[in-house]
Amino acid sequence: MLHAFAFLLLQGSSTAPVVINEFAYDDTGTDSHEFVELYNRSGAPVDISGWTVDCGDATACAGLCATPGCLAANNNADFTIPAATILPPGGFWVIGMAPVTNVNQVTALTLENDEEWITLRDGGGVVVDTLVYEANKIESCFPIGTAAEGPGIYGNNVMTEFTVNPPFARLAVSRVPDGFDTNNNGRDFFLAPASPGASNTLAVTVPYVEDFDALPVALEPAGLTGSFVNPRVIDPATVDGFNPGSIAPSPQGGNALCLWDPAGGGNATVLTSAASDRIDLECYVYLDATNLPAIVGPGEFETFSIGLQGTTDAFANHPNPTGLLSGAGVTGLAEPNTGVAWEYVVYTDLNSGLTTAVLALVDENDGGLDNTTLGSIPITQGVNDGWQRLRLRVNGSRVDGWFGGPLGTTEGTHFSGTLANPGPGTIYFGYRELVSANTSARPLTIDALTVRPAEAGVDFVTPPAPCFGSLGCAPSIGWSGGNASVSAPGPFSIDLSRATSPAPALLVIGVVNTGLFPLDLGLIFPPASAPCYLLQDFPILLSLATAGGGACLGTTSVGFPNLAGAAVGGTVYAQYAVVDLGTPLGFPVVVSDGLAITFQP
Repeated sequence: MLHAFAFLLLQGSSTAPVVINEFAYDDTGTDSHEFVELYNRSGAPVDISGWTVDCGDATACAGLCATPGCLAANNNADFTIPAATILPPGGFWVIGMAPVTNVNQVTALTLENDEEWITLRDGGGVVVDTLVYEANKIESCFPIGTAAEGPGIYGNNVMTEFTVNPPFARLAVSRVPDGFDTNNNGRDFFLAPASPGASNTLAVTVPYVEDFDALPVALEPAGLTGSFVNPRVIDPATVDGFNPGSIAPSPQGGNALCLWDPAGGGNATVLTSAASDRIDLECYVYLDATNLPAIVGPGEFETFSIGLQGTTDAFANHPNPTGLLSGAGVTGLAEPNTGVAWEYVVYTDLNSGLTTAVLALVDENDGGLDNTTLGSIPITQGVNDGWQRLRLRVNGSRVDGWFGGPLGTTEGTHFSGTLANPGPGTIYFGYRELVSANTSARPLTIDALTVRPAEAGVDFVTPPAPCFGSLGCAPSIGWSGGNASVSAPGPFSIDLSRATSPAPALLVIGVVNTGLFPLDLGLIFPPASAPCYLLQDFPILLSLATAGGGACLGTTSVGFPNLAGAAVGGTVYAQYAVVDLGTPLGFPVVVSDGLAITFQP
């Protein structure tokens, strides 16, 4: 029996009481629905009177690259929050244009569709929160180091005006869940249904299982929202307005789902389920490796992505697995994907007429160019193209992907690895094409979609608040994956990550004490600037050391024994502490979240 493990969905490593929670800067009409939403993530009311939302770009910055000169010299308007504005805990404040739902402060908002920053400052001008979007277009004079947290948000995002069902069901750029902030724009923001003035919580629960056979052709399935159009159920063999070419049915048979904008270009789709870092997704996917017409230079190509723990942009802009597109001379790649994804590209060269197709499992990290290919498979027409089973499973920092094999198994070509920057994220799909004729396109087409928690029986023990070390390190503990049952071969392992590096560490294994625990170590070792909770007692202690390349990169893995002979239903708890001399706490030790392991049959 499989076990599950849940990521610590708290507020992230930021301590900002109010954050920029959601925004939309472009829409398919006349940009009449722009907005910026603020959210009070703290447990107390916050007086935001006189705070400013500074919106800027680098247009007026030529030759003025010195900070703060560049921040001051921009041609976008800034907005001051009115006096006597108190934001209650969990409250929203929406600055936007008049048509925006739940708008609190109506303005002629002018957020440009380019590389821009949005910075929230308190009444004293101190930066509370800041972000940069369309970071893929950053010019040399743009103040990325001061205007963004991390690398910024890559990609290009448009919110489609959807007048049939206001508020618009299309996608904005959002924190999911509300207020989640790790001080890295690329890991904190996702495409999600626009919800100005309301929670970004995504309501669909997993497991999500759909073979589409009971749904009529042309239906838009519930729970899947597209950036321009929602995906549609198709009969694979029938060409119509939602299916550009006839293909065989999948091995499951019957209907399938086509994730495509018939108007051309690209389209992203998200499963509107809660953000998680522990998801197991599989489906049949159609891989088309046939020649494209290659009328457009340097050639014609199609790409798709199926990702977890992250997001793409509204256009599902082209990924570049194994460097195939950039190596062929394709420029202007936006690299919007984050998290980890199966990515496919089929490219036909304009001059030679040769077609190359590659499927790759890629750790896209926080977007941009800092990605890692965990494995790739050449796709050859008549050999391994057509309908194929794909499976993608993330369990904290652990990722496994399978190509081929039967549904529900770990058979087929297998790639695995450790993610550079794991965290909660959405489940996303994206398809984009550069073809001269839609009739030659084979949009992302899937069948037998199943999305479930990564495994059942392993869960995080959530402390009341996270514990931060040097540079905001929040140590994390995870399970390596595998079937942790009393009949499984084992051994398994517990992964310790996000610590200072190198540093001595101590793994604690025991039972939760319902009396004294959880225990705030800050009460024992004052003065402490933040809480740091020990979650259980410690009958077993293992001395360890973390390794890695710097602060927040310390990792180690500890073998967990074979469970044969253990009592089914028994639970042990694990947590680790790391020595961190640079912690802002009043003592040089920070502790991770906890892990509860319940033995399965």
